[in-house]
Amino acid sequence: MITGLTHVTLQSPIDAGRALGVQLGFTEEFVDQVELPAGFEAIGDAGQTWLPLGMLAAEEGIRLEFVEHAAPADGPGAYTPLFAGPPPRATAPPWSALERPRMADLLRRAKLLGDPVTVRFEACHAEAWCDASGTGAGIAGLVIHAEDLDAEVEFWSKLLRVRWRGREPDAVWGTIPSLVAASTELLLIREADAPGVHAMNDRGFPSIGVYSTAIDTDYERVVKLGATPVAAPIATMVGGRGVRMALIASPGGAPVELLTLAKPI
Repeated sequence: MITGLTHVTLQSPIDAGRALGVQLGFTEEFVDQVELPAGFEAIGDAGQTWLPLGMLAAEEGIRLEFVEHAAPADGPGAYTPLFAGPPPRATAPPWSALERPRMADLLRRAKLLGDPVTVRFEACHAEAWCDASGTGAGIAGLVIHAEDLDAEVEFWSKLLRVRWRGREPDAVWGTIPSLVAASTELLLIREADAPGVHAMNDRGFPSIGVYSTAIDTDYERVVKLGATPVAAPIATMVGGRGVRMALIASPGGAPVELLTLAKPI
């Protein structure tokens, strides 16, 4: 059974990811080097088997993971996070505001952010939304752009039992369960030229994690539901804990990491 979201991943140099997360209100849990089988993430760097990563947590919302692949891809990340608080102050790594009034209006209408501002974090080549009037911290939601909106809606409904709350001709939004008390919002947007395939080492926010209670069974089940298989379950150590991981992708190519705790290796 897949029980909910665990984290969103940021492709970033370790120091930049750590600094950005702290400025956004997260607390560092650990920094580690994770051993992965060559080619597990199918990103063309089969010689790399150690992946530097760190994990940050907020008082509410899913965790923020940052990873540093040896060769980041030039493609955009599959996910755009919605941060509950305002952009970092001047002491944070440089960031710039971007003008996207139509998207900002949609976020207001869907009641996902009160005063949305879209930003680009220069050190991480990552885009995200923040709430200029927000006082909280953590991740309030995720945005996904896909060509086939109906296929994406069906997939996420089956994967995470999304409670859809609103729909417009080219957008649909709802609430998804997570492993923390706070809910996480999901906004799917139809985009004619959205990338068909994303990669785990794309710039920005390339993947999310979901928790599985039976990873072998869940992996087979979600592939039958229309997920693209990327990598079958493997075992490794992350932050001093034994975990098992598998990789799939949504119909629109958004990477999803299935996770479960495992006995020490």
